[in-house]
Amino acid sequence: MRPNWRAAIFALILLTAADIIAWTTSRYSHTAAIVLLVVSLPPWLVVARAIWRRTRHAEIYAILMIAPYLAYGLMEAVANPGARNQAEGLIALLSLLFIALVGDLRLSRASGREPT
Repeated sequence: MRPNWRAAIFALILLTAADIIAWTTSRYSHTAAIVLLVVSLPPWLVVARAIWRRTRHAEIYAILMIAPYLAYGLMEAVANPGARNQAEGLIALLSLLFIALVGDLRLSRASGREPT
């Protein structure tokens, strides 16, 4: 039985966006949180929309997009003991998202599905 990677990817992107919203609003002032959310959420929403439409290039873009968020989560986990739990949650979500993205890309290549 073939796993439904697309549903897992979409759910993980939404969970990552929710984690970013929760972390930003709990940690920063109202104005700073709005600015950070305006900068950090649109790329995830664009990727989520493209994955919903089954665009294979969006998965490649999402893999590249994980790196800065992962670096931020690792930095906070090491340097900020107060944010360690939230940072570890973000790292776990991003790791699962990476695995799901690579899994779907490998499956789509093996099945001969052309990139759209």
